[in-house]
Amino acid sequence: MKGSIFGKLLSTYLAIILIAVLVVGLFLSQLFQNFYFFQRERELVAKGREIAGILTDYKLGFQDQRTTDDPLFLLDRFLNAHVVPVDRNMLLLASSHEFEGAGLPLTPGELDAVLRGEIVAKRGYHTSSAQQLVSVAVPMVVAGEVTGAVLLHGTLAGITETVSQVHLLILYAALAAVVLAAFVGYYLSRSISYPLQQMNRAAHAVAAGDYRQQVEVTSSDEVGQLAVTFNYMSATLQQTVEALSQEKNKLSDFVANVSHELRTPMTSIQGFVEALLDGMAEDPGSQEKYLRVILDETIRLNRLFNDLLDLSRLETGQVKWPMEPVRLEKMLDDVVAKLSPQLESQGLLAEVAYPENLPAVLGNQDWLQQVLINLLGNAIAFTPQGGRIKLSAVEEGSTVRVSITDTGVGIPPEEQEKVWERFHRVDRARTRGPGGTGLGLAIVRQIVEAHGGKVGLKSALGRGSTFSFTLKKAI
Repeated sequence: MKGSIFGKLLSTYLAIILIAVLVVGLFLSQLFQNFYFFQRERELVAKGREIAGILTDYKLGFQDQRTTDDPLFLLDRFLNAHVVPVDRNMLLLASSHEFEGAGLPLTPGELDAVLRGEIVAKRGYHTSSAQQLVSVAVPMVVAGEVTGAVLLHGTLAGITETVSQVHLLILYAALAAVVLAAFVGYYLSRSISYPLQQMNRAAHAVAAGDYRQQVEVTSSDEVGQLAVTFNYMSATLQQTVEALSQEKNKLSDFVANVSHELRTPMTSIQGFVEALLDGMAEDPGSQEKYLRVILDETIRLNRLFNDLLDLSRLETGQVKWPMEPVRLEKMLDDVVAKLSPQLESQGLLAEVAYPENLPAVLGNQDWLQQVLINLLGNAIAFTPQGGRIKLSAVEEGSTVRVSITDTGVGIPPEEQEKVWERFHRVDRARTRGPGGTGLGLAIVRQIVEAHGGKVGLKSALGRGSTFSFTLKKAI
């Protein structure tokens, strides 16, 4: 527990309680003593005034000692104080050291105050009796002149025992407060330190690579908010790690796919070139056949390189194109015309449909044409001979939806989300031709999303597919 937050908090609570009890105890003790001293002074002053008045009225105390000794003895017993009436001459001696035997001596300043008719009260330690005393000097005034004074000296012996009892009560209260503070401080410190200890262990686990750590949130204060933030951080790290892992797997798959796509045409080119060099194609017909294969594979490689370059530039945002209003009607007709040789060779019928008042869309004509070519080419590849392909465009709110529907073989449900990924291709056995580069639909998605639109797919096995995308209307 040494050096821990729990130990520091607990020791701090106990120290604060002890200091507070000590300060309060000293304050109460001093307050009690001052109150007792003040009360004793008031009592002696009041009695001194009465005694001074009696002695003055009856002119007692200075001529006949026998007339005052007995009453003074009774007053001493009654007041628990020594009463000494003195005349003016004796009063002048009250500030001398010889007067210490009777009580606390007066200072010259205090003596002057008494001679001016003022009452003087003081407290202090009496060395002769080894006690705390309260001394009061009450002047006796006759015809406006101070003729003497009544000195009262009272001990404070009783206060010592009382103060000791107060100190004992304070000690008991301090012990009780410390015990209570220990229990309260323990649970309070525990409530603060335990979540922090949990977060500390979880942080070590996260540092070791376990990003699934979550800590219990037991409060809504700053510690609870810290726990919520930690859980959010841990979950975010877990998602980030999973995303990085997926990206790493995608990168590995991408490299493997690129290697595979490059290996096939390169192997074919290498084989036919070696055949030509070895003289295996001696007649012009065979040589032309081999060269035609080499040309086709070279074209395929060039198309793959161009698609990879386009996709890389699209994904990294390096492609910047001007946006302008584009009329889709003519673009749909042009795309069908460009791919008419493939349509005729496959025996497919293509249809274009759009309303007369179709609004223009905001985009780049060249890239949007590439989207339509890729989608139509994909439909041709997956539609059996004699099938139909329909290109349509309709207005939907603030967008225009373009759809390419075929009567092809369809796409299995488990592959419909994957067709937009790089190099993902449906089983080649379902296609009529050798297939493309596997990047066409990935390029379509990147171009459409760069235009602020979304791609979509609906497909059923044996019934065909509908690929669609949306574009914002031009204002």
